[in-house]
Amino acid sequence: ELQAITVEGVLEERKRWFRVFDVDSSGGIDAAEIKMGMKEFNGTELDESRAAQLLQAHDANKSGVLELDEFDPSRLHTTLEQIKSEEQKGEETARAEKAVTLEKERQEEEITTYYTKLPGNQDVGIVTRLVSVMAYLLPLVDTVRFGLPLAVVEPALQPLFALLIPVCQLFASIPLGTLIVFIGFQALRANTELPALMRYNFGQSIMLDVALFIPSIVVSTGLVPLSFNMYDAPTSEAVIFSALTFLPIMGCIFYSMFCNIMGVAPRGIPWISESAEMGMGMVPPSRLKEMQEQEDKN
Repeated sequence: ELQAITVEGVLEERKRWFRVFDVDSSGGIDAAEIKMGMKEFNGTELDESRAAQLLQAHDANKSGVLELDEFDPSRLHTTLEQIKSEEQKGEETARAEKAVTLEKERQEEEITTYYTKLPGNQDVGIVTRLVSVMAYLLPLVDTVRFGLPLAVVEPALQPLFALLIPVCQLFASIPLGTLIVFIGFQALRANTELPALMRYNFGQSIMLDVALFIPSIVVSTGLVPLSFNMYDAPTSEAVIFSALTFLPIMGCIFYSMFCNIMGVAPRGIPWISESAEMGMGMVPPSRLKEMQEQEDKN
């Protein structure tokens, strides 16, 4: 009996609010009446669009108005909160997607900038190009001795060595000449006032010279003797070792010189170029991503 009284009371309350909403007493509540009625019910301010959404959500028979059996102001309020919540979630999702898009665009821009531009002075004039080419005299001189066995068995290389050997002799005539040049290149690479192209090539020249460290160790241990006399041809091992050491370094040197003549940084040498870039304070995109992922984990 108590339950019946309660249900009856709820129904009467609903009818009372229906009459409040139904301003024109037409027996149906349209969007404009929902707008006015919700303000009366709980002070909720609705615009026409929001009122129309509530009408559409509760108009079960699609008559264009809310009839008594479709009307419940509490349910209207609940639906309104759900709509607001869904819209808020949608806005948050849109903001998150926009943030992801902006971050992706920023990363793409960083990658584009990284691969097309060196940081610092952008001068690529004739003097800068010539100095950048001359920077590769350091690894050029240091790699000549590794190519001698190959030159003996490949006469086509002998004119090249005829040009290179006097340069090597000039360096050799200067006490600690190679070491002085090596240290000087380090200092020049660190000078941010110099053109970026020049600094980069000083760094890459150093890295190519450092790449000869392991072959030098191999030779110093006697595993592959490079020395020979005019009566004894170099061993096949020495020739193979000479080719594997001399040709790649010379290829990198000629590639770098050609690029510099064209005024373009020679940044296509695996590992070596990346090390030269990092020597200028640049962080490769791949490593930057790894660093960011590590920071996120921490």
